[in-house]
Amino acid sequence: MYKSSKTLILIVLCGLIAIAIFYGNKSHNVEAVSQGAPVKVSKFALYDSNTIANEWEWQSKDSNKSPKVTDSEQVFPFTAQSVHMALQAVKVDEQGNIILDHDAKIALDEALERIYKQLSSEEILALQNLVKTALPGETGEQTAELVLNYYQFLGAKDTFSSLYENNEAEYQDPNLDSINNDKLLYEELQALRVTHLGTDEAKELFRVSDAAAEFMFASMALGMDTSLKPEEISAQQSILQARQIEQAVNIDNWPSRFEAFSTQKQNIVDSSLSDEAKTSQFQLLLDEQFNKKEIEKMAYFGLTQSYE
Repeated sequence: MYKSSKTLILIVLCGLIAIAIFYGNKSHNVEAVSQGAPVKVSKFALYDSNTIANEWEWQSKDSNKSPKVTDSEQVFPFTAQSVHMALQAVKVDEQGNIILDHDAKIALDEALERIYKQLSSEEILALQNLVKTALPGETGEQTAELVLNYYQFLGAKDTFSSLYENNEAEYQDPNLDSINNDKLLYEELQALRVTHLGTDEAKELFRVSDAAAEFMFASMALGMDTSLKPEEISAQQSILQARQIEQAVNIDNWPSRFEAFSTQKQNIVDSSLSDEAKTSQFQLLLDEQFNKKEIEKMAYFGLTQSYE
C-alpha cells in the first residue's frame, strides 16, 4: 500500500477545486421551465454550443403531460428539474452525439455525487428512463448509458478510496518517494475510470483533471529540488503551466499557434489604437486564428480575454 494517500487527495482536490471555481464562472443558474412549456423550449443561453438544455423536451409529443420518472408513486431523490439543471451544460453535436469534456464531467458530478449512494437499482433505472423520455433518440440513449456508467464508477471509486484510507500509514510530510507513490495511486484511479467508463470516455471526461494532477505532482517535485535556484524553479514552473494548458485544451498545433496569436495580441496592445479599436482588433484576431470550439476551450483558462 502507498504511504500518503492524504497527500494525493490534497494535491488533486486543491487543483480541481481551482478548476471548478473557474468553470463555476459559467453559472448554471437559469430560469426554471414550467411544466406547461412548449416542446424543446429552453431559456438556457449561457453556452454557444448546442447542449442538452436545448434538446430537453419538457412535454411529451404524444400528450400534454411533462415527462414522468415512473408510473409508481414512489418518491425518488431526483426530479426532472434537478436532472435537467445538472445535465444542461453537456454539449451535443449535429448528429445528436453527446460531447465528452470537462463540462460533461462537472454535469455528471452535479447529477450524481450527492445522491448516488441512495440510488437502488430501481431508482437508477428510473433515472435512465427519465433521461430517455426527456431526450428522445441517440442523445437520450447515450446520456442514459453515461449516467449509468458514471454511477457505477462513483461506487467503485468510493470502495477504492475506502481501501486506501483504511490501510494508509500515518500521514507524513510529502517527499519525492511519497509523491511517486501518490502518482502510482492516481494511475490506479485512472485505470478504474477506464474500467467503468471506457478508454476514450475516461480520457475526454478527465482530460482537464489529469492535466491538473500531472502539473501538481511535477510542481511538488520541482519545489523539492534543492539543486535549482529560485529563478530556475520559476522558469520550470512556467513550462509546467504551459504544458498543463496544452494537454487540457487539446488543440491541434497548439504551441506554435498560441505563440503566434500571443505575439499578434501583444502588437495590438502596444499599438496606438483606441481602447475600442483594440478590443475590436483582438476579437478579429481571435476569430481568425481559432475556430468556435477552440475558443471555447481557451476561454476555460482565461486565454480569450482582450488586452484589458
